[in-house]
Amino acid sequence: MMAVLPGPEFRVAMISRLVISAEQLTAAFAFSLLGLFGLFAGIVGTLGIDEPFDKLIHAGFFFALAANLFFLMGRRALAACLLAFFIGVAGEILQIINPMHTVSVLDVAANAVGIAAFLMATTPSAAARRMWRARRARQILAYLERRRPLG
Repeated sequence: MMAVLPGPEFRVAMISRLVISAEQLTAAFAFSLLGLFGLFAGIVGTLGIDEPFDKLIHAGFFFALAANLFFLMGRRALAACLLAFFIGVAGEILQIINPMHTVSVLDVAANAVGIAAFLMATTPSAAARRMWRARRARQILAYLERRRPLG
């Protein structure tokens, strides 16, 4: 009994799934740079920045992290934000083993502020959603009008 090999259409479909876009490649590069910065500043070393200003760095870092995850995960904002939050919590837990750092709930809160700011920036307003739905409805109606048979 001979095995049936998939046709060329199947192989093309499988190869196209493996190719990543330039947007994802750029996000992966930026993600690796953010990871190195986060590893140095958050776990291994310290930036030497005093208390009120380090919260701004936390918020900015996690805004950028959520943005990179957003593009890496195929523009899924909620999934990217949840993953960024869990990375932040894991980073705080990892700081337990480093005597140079202290675990802080305020750091987690600052991380959440940066992630929430990104989520608010990427979530369209109700007015924008209404405009998009109305435009989409007009496109569908125009398509149906073109397909309507004569007579």
